[in-house]
Amino acid sequence: MNKSPRNDKQSGFSRRGRRSSGARNMDSERKRLALSMAVIVLVWGVFVVRLWTIQITNGEQYAKEARRQSTGRVEIPAQRGVMYDRFGKEVAVNVIRYSVYVHPKSTKEALSVGKYFDRLFKKKSGSTKKKHNIKSGKFSWVSRGLSDENVRRIRDDAQPGVYIRKEQGRKYPFGIVGKQIIGFTDIDNNGISGIESRFDSTLRGAVGLAVGRKDGHSNYYQVDEKAQTPSIAGKSIALTIDWDFQEIVEQELRSATEQYKAKSAIAVFLDCNTGEILATAHYDPTEKHPERPVKLRSITDSFEPGSIYKVITAAAILDENIAPVDTVIDCEDGRWLCGRRYLNDDEEHGEMTFHDIITFSSNIGVAKLAIALGGEKLASASQRFGIGEKTMVEFPGEQSGKLHTDMKWSDYNVAALSIGHSVATTPLQMALMMGAVANGGTLYRPRLIRGVIGANGEVRDFTEPEELWRVMKPGSVASLQAMLKNVVDSGTAQKVQSEIVSIAGKTGTAEVPRLDGKGYLKNKFNASFAGYFPADSPLVAGIVLLLQPEPIHYGGLTSGPTFRRIAEQYVLSNPAKFGPASHRLTLEKGNSAYAKKSIKAPKFMGLTPQAAINKGKGLQVAVKGDCYVGNVRWQYPAAGSPIEPGSVIAIQTQDPLLKGAKEFRAPDVIGMSARQASLLLTRLNVPFALDGVGKILSQKPASGSIMRTGGILTLRCQQAGKKTYSTLHPVVRFKESHKWSFVAQRESRLRLN
Repeated sequence: MNKSPRNDKQSGFSRRGRRSSGARNMDSERKRLALSMAVIVLVWGVFVVRLWTIQITNGEQYAKEARRQSTGRVEIPAQRGVMYDRFGKEVAVNVIRYSVYVHPKSTKEALSVGKYFDRLFKKKSGSTKKKHNIKSGKFSWVSRGLSDENVRRIRDDAQPGVYIRKEQGRKYPFGIVGKQIIGFTDIDNNGISGIESRFDSTLRGAVGLAVGRKDGHSNYYQVDEKAQTPSIAGKSIALTIDWDFQEIVEQELRSATEQYKAKSAIAVFLDCNTGEILATAHYDPTEKHPERPVKLRSITDSFEPGSIYKVITAAAILDENIAPVDTVIDCEDGRWLCGRRYLNDDEEHGEMTFHDIITFSSNIGVAKLAIALGGEKLASASQRFGIGEKTMVEFPGEQSGKLHTDMKWSDYNVAALSIGHSVATTPLQMALMMGAVANGGTLYRPRLIRGVIGANGEVRDFTEPEELWRVMKPGSVASLQAMLKNVVDSGTAQKVQSEIVSIAGKTGTAEVPRLDGKGYLKNKFNASFAGYFPADSPLVAGIVLLLQPEPIHYGGLTSGPTFRRIAEQYVLSNPAKFGPASHRLTLEKGNSAYAKKSIKAPKFMGLTPQAAINKGKGLQVAVKGDCYVGNVRWQYPAAGSPIEPGSVIAIQTQDPLLKGAKEFRAPDVIGMSARQASLLLTRLNVPFALDGVGKILSQKPASGSIMRTGGILTLRCQQAGKKTYSTLHPVVRFKESHKWSFVAQRESRLRLN
């Protein structure tokens, strides 16, 4: 059947319409595809350009930034300097120690690491991870200062995420001996206390630099063993301490604290001719961590000195010529109203000479003489001895004590200061005071450092003895020395008498002040003894202080015997320094030879000179000249003292020619020791000047010559010339054993009297 044209046209139109719609759809798809491709190409183009910019154009810059964020320069500590005692003993050395840390890369690794250390250290499961907060990607220390066995086990196990670092540590070969002086370092080897802290920059040296890897928290977890910049070792230090002496002092302080039931004990001993501290320590049974001391109480603590302060008062009275040593003072039978308050003595003393007032430590006698002196002059003398000022010793935390100089000087205020109340001093200041009296009147600055030792073994910055100033006149010193010797021979310190070494000094028993400053604690006392030895030619001065000993609280019965035991052990252990005998026989004690050579001085008191000579067969009794008339009133050495056969014993008889006479005959002291002559002439109130040490060879004016009051008897001794002292300069050499050794060089120096 034929189709009409109309219908054909209509059909053609429809087909064309359908074709036009399909073409439009295809065009849209093509456009969308082209757009998508364009976007993709654009994005990838941006990525390519960005990658090109990051990796090619700015690649080096970003690489540097990445390295900066993930790595850095780590300080490598230098080898710390070693510490030596005065003779070259190593008292603080370096050791290598190993520490372990973790840096796990995943949570699974963190769990594995925690379980590993639980097993290694035998801890409860999960405790190590919790304690050290071990997490993925986080640095954590687990243990520092591992034992050698644990280091070996960790290395053998090779656990992922576990690392071992080699570090420096500090070791003290003598344990806690001297630890209060040396101090200690922290886990990073930085000085925390003592000399370790005071000279940390000197000992530490210059750090080196190495590359280290950092985690996201900027903690270093891996360090390149090869340093970019090498470290420079620290300098070593030579101390003035004699470590054998230090050990003696610490042992005796511990024993004394237990024996006398004291709360604590303090001591310091020094070379009285240089100011070098030879030993110093404290002992406190309540101290929890003696291996980590925070202070040295002989330097950092102050106390009321009590009667040992009378040494300064006596020095001022003698220097100002307030009273000769034979001046008689009424001591009021032990109780005296001074201002509005009473002053008391332990014993009921009546009339006493100035010499005996010091010998028997009369508060009333000293106070009366001090009032005549005046508060301003007494305070001035105290300042000359360094009271109220820091000594500037090389140690942190030093106290200055307290001295009132601008107060209203009532009689009672003067009296209180004269007997060591209303003043605070450190034990070191009291030791320096006694050292100045012992060496002839020169105050030295104390020292703990002998020198600094460079890496090549040279001693650099050697500290010379520093004389500050004179504290007394030579004539006054001799009189005071005689008094202090008599304190031990026949006074309050007779328990200090020794068969091994002669000792001079002063006892102290002081009430303990209340913390609120309102008076004193009832029946609480601090006991002390400050002295020096050997008494004839002093080398060492020091002080022993016992805080609140019970029930015996007197210094002469507690601190004094402790001082004596320390002195005896030090003398016996140093025969080269003190000789085979130090004024008295020493080294043969306990042997038959000692018993045969040692005899006791007979008692001459109350006898006539001729009777004394007859009784002292085998001895030289110094009683020449016609100025000795009457019975014996005094002798030296004291009755019962150990002496050698043939020794000289000086005696004094009643001598009316010296009682107010304008002229008198010179006594004969030839053949006596310098100490005997000093004691005798002091008792006779004869001014004198000594030239040298040893026995008296000549005197001027001669024995029996007429002398006028105020004249000076000049004595020339066996060892003529000005008194000298020796200083050992440490010269260090490096041996193949990598240890330092000291070679002593003796240098003699003149000290003006």
